[in-house]
Parts: sequence; structure tokens; C-alpha cells
Amino acid sequence: MSHEITQREDGTAEAAYALTPAWHGLGTVVDHAMTSQEALQFAHLDWRVVQEPVFQEIPSDTNQYGIGKVDPDYVEVPNLKLNVREDNGVILGAVSDAYSVCQNVQGFQFLDNMFMDGILKYESAMSLKGGKQVIILARAPQDFVIKGEDKVSRYFLFSMYHDGTGGIVFGACSTRVVCKNTFRMAEMEKSVQRFSHVGDISAKLERAQEKMRAMNHELQVYEDRCKRLADRVISTDEWNSFLDVVVPIPLELDPNYTKQRRDNLISTRKLITKAYGNERQRMPGIGSTAWAAFNAVTEHVDHLPRRGADENKRQEARFNVTMYGTGHNVKARAYKTACKLAGMEA
Repeated sequence: MSHEITQREDGTAEAAYALTPAWHGLGTVVDHAMTSQEALQFAHLDWRVVQEPVFQEIPSDTNQYGIGKVDPDYVEVPNLKLNVREDNGVILGAVSDAYSVCQNVQGFQFLDNMFMDGILKYESAMSLKGGKQVIILARAPQDFVIKGEDKVSRYFLFSMYHDGTGGIVFGACSTRVVCKNTFRMAEMEKSVQRFSHVGDISAKLERAQEKMRAMNHELQVYEDRCKRLADRVISTDEWNSFLDVVVPIPLELDPNYTKQRRDNLISTRKLITKAYGNERQRMPGIGSTAWAAFNAVTEHVDHLPRRGADENKRQEARFNVTMYGTGHNVKARAYKTACKLAGMEA
């Protein structure tokens, strides 16, 4: 499964989400924005990582007198440790002596310390692949308002790899992280950074917090760009030109032309146009703007039905196409085209 959420033997998922369930349907959904203590509890992340030595077997077929088989000897492997979950004994990974553990609770403390007034709330928390990676997402104290009632959420991300395959990832992002795939999307955002588990973790966390505070500027730039899209009213002709770029109708000269493909694209254009005119995109100050045009495409792509053996498979297929397949490409093209309409480079 692409979500990679840890599921215990009893079926409990190590994940928690505020208000809105994740696409995969796993985890505890809480009816309010969580505190760090609640997120730690509801996501079942209140376990520690301990380090244990690694031993190498040295076979021995005879005893010191050369008679009979005896038990093998073991010698400790230098410069190597095992990271182990203290609660269930699961081995998370083999790491060098230089690796410093960052405990789950330290991740929450890192984000809590971003705002000393205690107003930071948590959107999601989860472990992946049995605890090899832990991800925490906090919501910024305030959403930014595009226009009227149209808001965009801002998040602060923190993740650590307990298996030694990655560093500590942190940064401000606009992606609601609910699984491995959405983490990858957030990880690609410009303000997300990382550092290794080697060295003084406490000192590195302090430096990272300073960087996180500076990252609010990056989100401000994104907010300003969205507002410019909402300020740019577009005409009917410009809307049609927008569609021609995002969902072009193929000509018969096109080597890939088929009547079915043409009819499908015409149908897609009609559905996007319907989304462009719905209540969501006609909010006060939003209607007939480049922002509404971009969001009409996003709404259409994100809610396309997908094939699958059951609802979970259909949800996963829909998610993968939305994030990585044709749907993701269409949304990226729509955003860049909307920015050009507003006189900006994406």
C-alpha cells in the first residue's frame, strides 16, 4: 500500500488526524485540532527507540581439546548499533555509532517550541513501516485568507527516520501530510530542509527552529501569489484560452488523434467548466478569476472516480493519479497557466 502507515498486530493504525480523515481511511480521527500530547497519544507514538549492540557469530565445531561440537562464540561488531522499538522489540534499522536518536517526543517538543504561547495545534501524526519513520504535522496558528471566506492552510512539518535511511526533515509546507506519498509531496516544497542524525541533535534542533521561523516568509510569498491570482478577473475568452492550454482538443492531424480521445477531452472541459461555475468557485471576490480557474481544475482532478477492486483500492488509485500521474501534471499546468494570466511566473 502506498500509504505505508504502521498497523499493529491488533489492527490499530499508528496515525491520528484532526477533523478530516485521510484518503486511506486508517488512523484515529479527532474532532478538534490536537495538542502535542493528544497527537502523541491518539497516534500511538508514545514509544521510545533504544540502541543495542550488534554481535557477529564465530562458529566453532570443536572445543579446546579438539573433541566434540560446542556452542558458537559471539563478538561485538564495532561501530554498529541496532535501533530497536522499546515497546515491542522490533528492529528498525542498523546504524553507525555516530547516529544520534531523536525520540518521537522530541519532534513534538521541536514544533511546540516554535510558538511559546502554546497556540500551535496538530493536524496529523503517524509512523510508517513499523516505526521506521515518524511524521508530525502542525497547523500554523492562522490560515491565510485569499479573499472573503476562501482560506489556505499553512503547516509545519517534522519527520525523523529511525532506520538510518534518512535524516531529520523539517520545514513549512502547504501540503496536508497524511501518508508516505503526501510526505513526498511536502518534501519537494522549497522551504522543506533536512539534517543528519549525526552529531549533537539538540544543537541541530535549535538551529533548525531558527530556520523554521524564517520560513514563514516563504509562506507569505505563496500567500501573496494566491491573492494575485484571486485579484485577476478573467474574461470568457481568457477562460476558453485557459482551457485550450490545460485541456487542448486534438486536431485530426494529431498522430494520436482518435474520436474517442477527442470526445473524452471535450467531456473533461465541460466538467471543469461546471466546476468553475459551482458555488465553491463563485464565492464573493473569487468568481471569474485566475484563482477560480486553477481551483476548478484541481477540484475536478481530485474528485475523479478511479477503478479498483474495492473502495480502498479506488481511493488509492485516485490518490496516486492525483499526486503523481496525469492528474498531477494537469494541475501543475493549470497553476502555471493561471500565473501567466496574472502576470507572474510560477
